[in-house]
Amino acid sequence: MAKLNIGGLFGGFLLMLLGISLTDTVDDMVTVNLVNLTGAAAAIAANISLVWIMLVIGIGVAMIAKQYKGT
Repeated sequence: MAKLNIGGLFGGFLLMLLGISLTDTVDDMVTVNLVNLTGAAAAIAANISLVWIMLVIGIGVAMIAKQYKGT
């Protein structure tokens, strides 16, 4: 049975907390700059907040899952 790395778990949760706390800032920046975009650029920029949240949660969950991988 492998030892559980508490530092890795803490890092994963801390990364998710930090990313989620910055989500409002990312969303504000996208909203402000979305006014200047048209067409495909506007459609892509509208999804930046969704991609941000998915990346933050995905990386955090991956870090946490890595800690449980050998147990």
